[in-house]
Amino acid sequence: MLNWNQNSLQLKTNYILRLLIIFQGLSGVDGEIRGLRGDLDGGREARVSRYREKRRTRLFAKKIRYEVRKLNAEKRPRMKGRFVKRTCFVGANAFPAYQ
Repeated sequence: MLNWNQNSLQLKTNYILRLLIIFQGLSGVDGEIRGLRGDLDGGREARVSRYREKRRTRLFAKKIRYEVRKLNAEKRPRMKGRFVKRTCFVGANAFPAYQ
């Protein structure tokens, strides 16, 4: 059996009151839960509209952002599509054919 003394009952009451105060701080005027950030200045609407705009203007085509990187990559020696060091790259006949 649980022994409810006055001290533990007071602690539990304080804890419940704190939870209620926190919950009321998160709830809106009409009782809807807003979240931790709150919605005091209409920030959520701005964030959602920014997200929708970014989603609408997404580009899935390959875009080369830095032309210099592309030029340097084309100059580097490759073996089977991977970059290799220049010291070990002697030529195509230095490596046996893949069978």
